[in-house]
Amino acid sequence: MGAFLWQFWESTLENWQSEFLQLFSFVVLSALFIHKGSAESKDSDEQMQKSLDRIERRLKALEGGEKAGAKSS
Repeated sequence: MGAFLWQFWESTLENWQSEFLQLFSFVVLSALFIHKGSAESKDSDEQMQKSLDRIERRLKALEGGEKAGAKSS
C-alpha cells in the first residue's frame, strides 16, 4: 500500500507540475504579446516616430520638387 501511495503522489505532482508550467508559460507569453502590440508599448512609440519621420521627409521632398517646378515654369 505504501508503494502505491508513493507512486500515486509522485505521478500526481508530476502532472500538476506540467500543468502549472503550461499555464505559467501561457500567461507570460500572452502578456508579452499583448504588450508588444499595445499602443502604450515603447516599441509602438518608436515605430510611430519612425513613420512620422518618414512622412516628414517625403513631404519635404515633395515641397522641394514643387518649388523647383515653380521656378522652372
